[in-house]
Amino acid sequence: ECYMAALNIRPNFPQSLNNLAVVLTSQGKAGEALALLQAAITASPGYAEAHNNLGVLQRDVGAISDALSSYERALSLAPDSRNAGQNRLLALNYIFPGEGAAVCTAHAAWGEGFQALHAAHMLPEVTPADRDVTPGRRLRVGYVSPDLFTHSVSYFAEAPLSRHSRSRVQLYVYSCVGKPDVKTVRLRQQVAANGGVWRDVGRLPEHQLAQLIRQDGIDILVELTGHTANNRLAVCAMRAAPVQVTWIGYPNSTGLDAVDYRLTDAICDPVDTKQTFTEELVRLPGCFLCYTPAPEAPPVAPLPAAANGFVTFGSFNNLAKITPQVLTLWGRILNR
Repeated sequence: ECYMAALNIRPNFPQSLNNLAVVLTSQGKAGEALALLQAAITASPGYAEAHNNLGVLQRDVGAISDALSSYERALSLAPDSRNAGQNRLLALNYIFPGEGAAVCTAHAAWGEGFQALHAAHMLPEVTPADRDVTPGRRLRVGYVSPDLFTHSVSYFAEAPLSRHSRSRVQLYVYSCVGKPDVKTVRLRQQVAANGGVWRDVGRLPEHQLAQLIRQDGIDILVELTGHTANNRLAVCAMRAAPVQVTWIGYPNSTGLDAVDYRLTDAICDPVDTKQTFTEELVRLPGCFLCYTPAPEAPPVAPLPAAANGFVTFGSFNNLAKITPQVLTLWGRILNR
């Protein structure tokens, strides 16, 4: 209502056009949002944020090539735009193979520039003399994520957050969740039951979060987001912990030299992969993640194919992921 009121006074006010478009995009009203973003860009061609948000809308409807063009236009206007830079990296994964040189180079280049931007906040190196080498002490492992609510990542994070050995690991969770829900409550309870420490840090600036993690004496920091929304990669760039790991939330490299390891498996990243990463790959045995179903999920229904005589294939997914290449592959599988 506020944005509409502003537009009633100034119909071509680019900030209001842009902000209202963001709201409509989140509501799935792509056509209305598109018209507003185009109007914002017409009114202010150099408005980098509007170009980025146009890219987000284009990505959401599956127009990835158009989205990449919008992100690149935003970056030409604002080279240090974090949103546009990371949105571009995410979009590259949808239409180019991971081992493509352009994809690998883009991630590494972004990481180099991002670390340079945060060099002033780099924390002092943790030297061997600074470390607690008490024999038999528990390892302090911290997890940082904005997705510890009803989000796909939370269904894979639940197992490690609730199953660490209490005798060997002191667990810390840095929750950056903007709007906690019942899943957040359950995860918090599971962490507490496992003797862990839960910190709600969503409002902390990244440099303060990095300092807090350092003060907590974390040995290994695991970030669960990569280049997806609301990540805290600047915490890693500032070297909050002596050992830093990326896991679960992103199918590619962070691009940061400050992130030491990436947890994966031999299926997602075969030993002979040509894809390059700034992190060292650690291939877990079997699968690199474990799904925990929702406790409120209903029982599995009878198999429809048993009555129909044929298999019905469905996909509940982000349109950006259903590319022509994916549709072609599904067709090949279904035709076998």
